[in-house]
Order: sequence, then structure tokens, then C-alpha cells
Amino acid sequence: MPKRKALPCLGPSQGATDMLCLPGCAFDDSCMTQSRDAARTELELDRPIWTSDWVPVITGSRLSPQDIARLPLYVRYERDPKGRLVLPDDRNVLLSDELVYAAMKELSQKKRAEFRAVWDANGEPRASRIPQDPGPRIDFHGLPCAPIWKRYYAFVGLRAAAKYGYLMVPKADSKLKIENPVFTIGPIVLGYPFAEDAVTDPAAVFQARHAEEQAEFPYPRSVVRQLHNHHGQYTTLWKAETNSKMLDIGSDNHHHVAMLLQGLRPSYGFFWEFSTWSPSCSAEVLSFTFSRMDLKKMKIMDPVQRSYQNTNRPTWSSHGTQQECQPTTQDQPGDAISVSSSAPFSSPDIPEPQSQLPAVQSQLCRADTEEKILRDFILPYKGIMEHMDRVQPEIEDLKRLREHMARYRQL
Repeated sequence: MPKRKALPCLGPSQGATDMLCLPGCAFDDSCMTQSRDAARTELELDRPIWTSDWVPVITGSRLSPQDIARLPLYVRYERDPKGRLVLPDDRNVLLSDELVYAAMKELSQKKRAEFRAVWDANGEPRASRIPQDPGPRIDFHGLPCAPIWKRYYAFVGLRAAAKYGYLMVPKADSKLKIENPVFTIGPIVLGYPFAEDAVTDPAAVFQARHAEEQAEFPYPRSVVRQLHNHHGQYTTLWKAETNSKMLDIGSDNHHHVAMLLQGLRPSYGFFWEFSTWSPSCSAEVLSFTFSRMDLKKMKIMDPVQRSYQNTNRPTWSSHGTQQECQPTTQDQPGDAISVSSSAPFSSPDIPEPQSQLPAVQSQLCRADTEEKILRDFILPYKGIMEHMDRVQPEIEDLKRLREHMARYRQL
């Protein structure tokens, strides 16, 4: 297992972890909730997309909230013939999460500070900055993850931020001053639809979907990277990474708790208990792989030998312990109940079929064990059926439905 200096815990847990929190401990999601509300306000703004004929916004020496509200969003990811990141000459713009992620690895602190709405004078993402789609995706041990800057700012994109939040702890937290300037990979796993694959021209698709009023579709992304070890090794290293700076550091404690952004609320469980988790960091022959001794120390069941694969629809394994970590804050009145994290396809924004509710509710009045079994069956089943009603089912959809039905056939 890679050896590194232990990092402070994100939540109030006792001890150290490089995941969300230790097993059996509670994650304080108050900052996530507060930042979620700010992201919802930004989402309602329907910010314009920057184009080449955009007239620059004139502002004073200091940007006011009113100035920032008028700025366009720049989403085009491109590089010049020398491989350098291309950004607009107009500095009064907002940048997508994947552009911010790339620029932090390629631009100097001084250059970053020119984008006043994005970074402060120290080249740090502004506390007032709201994530913007599309966001970067880092594939790590078979799972799509969101990079977390200094373990407090998660680059999850606007729609995920408006649903779950993006700040792990306050930026003013004294712990952040001693944090290394790196991105942590592992504590946040992107679920469907936030983990969708990249497309060739995200800016064009972005604008087309807005023109067709299809804003509910997942935003396209360009940055999808495959991490080969826990110390920032990629097939292609970007500028700062070649000097061992601004690295993506993979979490070591896969037996600790991670967060899955999927469903009405995030769900929590051990990182290794995702169905496509692999002891290998990537499919590369020389990539880092947990040894049997590592797995034994972490009490990870020896996984079934299978070929490495990434997924953009991660789900918990059937034997998962998804309730190991629960948020410490309570839902506000009117918030929806969390969809079971074992649902392979959840359509959280679609109303549940009312015709099935009376029969289900009568059975849920039984003992706690039976209630849990019923919930584990009914909610995923509804999610699968509702998803298949909306799209043309693929063979994998039908296989998952068959497996789910077989698992609970005794009911």
C-alpha cells in the first residue's frame, strides 16, 4: 500500500483518513448543505455561454456580486498545437470546473489571478465561486471520481453541486493552511448522470442542448483521466505535474467511507464495496495494485478476479454496508427521502407510481429486518422500471433487472 503522511479527517471523526470519514463515524455535511443552496441560486440564473462575438463586460477594480451575475461562462476545452491550454483573452468570464482543474495545473499563480471571478490573488479558487458544468472526471480503481482541491472544494459541476453541495469544510478552516496543494481522488464518487463520458465538442453540445431546452440532460465533458497510481501518475502529465506539483493523489483507505452522488440525497459506504471496484488502480500492467496483504489489513474481501473496467453508472455491491456513515445534519422540512444506494438506475426526479404505494406501505409496517429487505427491493425496482420507461433499454439494463429480481425472488 502506498505510504504517505496521514491527512486530517474531513469530518469530525477521531483519527485520520484520506476518505470522507472513518467507519462508524458521522460526516458533518453542514457545509455541503450551505453550498448546495448557493449552487441552486446559480443554477436558476441560467448564465449565458461565452462565444467569440461576446462583448466583454466592463467592471470596476473590484468585482461586485452584480458584476459576477453578468459574466458569461466559458466552457470550450481546447489546446494549441504545442499542447498548451487555450483560454479567452477576455478575463471577465467564469470557467467550467474542468477548465479550472486544468488551468491550476498549467497556469502560474499570477496568470490564474487575472481571472478575478475564479481565483483570488493567491491563485486559490474563490470561496464565492460556484462550480460550473462540465466538471472533470478521474477514473480510479474502476470508479468515476471528482477531484477535491485541498480536501475542501469538490469540482463536481453545477448540477451536482445544486443537488448535493460542493464544499466539504469552510475555506476559512485553519486545517486548510497546512494542506498540500493537491487534488484528492476517492472521497466523492460521481453517480449517474454526473459521470457520463466525454464528447468531442462539449461547447457545441452545451449550446445545442440549451437551444433545445434540454437542460436536464447531463452536460458533456472533455476531461476524463485514468489515474495509474496513488501519486498522480497519468499516461500524459500536464505542466505542473511534470514537476510533481498540483498532483492528483488517490486515497489509500479504501476500507473507509466514501460518498456517492446519486439519487435524491448522497449515499455513503466503503469505497471498496462498489460493484466495479478493482484492487488495481487502472488496467495498465504497471499500475498500482493492492496486494493480498493490503486487502487483509483493510479487511477487504478478496474480490472476484475479473478484467478491469470503468463505469459511468456506479452502484454499491449487494453485500455493501451503505449505512456506515450518515450525515449529522437533518433534512429540512419537505426534503425527499433518500433513494436506496443500491439502485443501479435511479430517476430521482420522476414521481413514484402511486398505484403500488398502499401495498408497499402495508408491508413496511413489519419488523425492522423485513422493512429493510422490502426497501432494498422496492426502491431499486421502481428506479429500474422508471428508467427503462424513459430510454430504450440496453442488454445490460435487462441483465441488471433480472439479477435484481432473482436476488429477492423469495419475497
